[in-house]
Amino acid sequence: MEFEVDLGRQPLDGTLHYVEAEYSFRFDVAEPQERLDRAGNAGITSLSVGTLQVEVGVETGIALYVWGLHPSGRWQEDQFGAPHPQPGIARVSDPQGLRRGVSIEIAPVGLWSTFCDPGTGWVWVTADAGNRENEIQVLIADGTALGFRDGRLSSIWLRPVHEASIA
Repeated sequence: MEFEVDLGRQPLDGTLHYVEAEYSFRFDVAEPQERLDRAGNAGITSLSVGTLQVEVGVETGIALYVWGLHPSGRWQEDQFGAPHPQPGIARVSDPQGLRRGVSIEIAPVGLWSTFCDPGTGWVWVTADAGNRENEIQVLIADGTALGFRDGRLSSIWLRPVHEASIA
């Protein structure tokens, strides 16, 4: 699946959470109307990297935010430093194949690796941990960046607020 990037647009306003008790990420949108404007009128779907989901507007193809089950017990601790994403919008190049409520698998469970840097608070989910070169990183939502290499999703960068239990 290929993407187009439009830099300079403001990220979706909200808060990315990691709920330890649920082993999952959740994104709370600050302005629901902004989410609807970006998604369009045809509903939403998701692109899955294992059990992690990138929420996408079906009509617009715009990646909105990330959510989903992603157990922290499997993350590898590392000091990779903070990414340097540019604010913008990432859009599926051909949204015609998107269907409301029908997730599209980008990678099966276990194929991508997850690293966390306790010093920066960033979580890095990547297809290729040995290679950060030539990657465009786009801040699509508060605490959420997507990395692209040659128009394809190559990484997900997350900086959540950690919660011990359900809020």
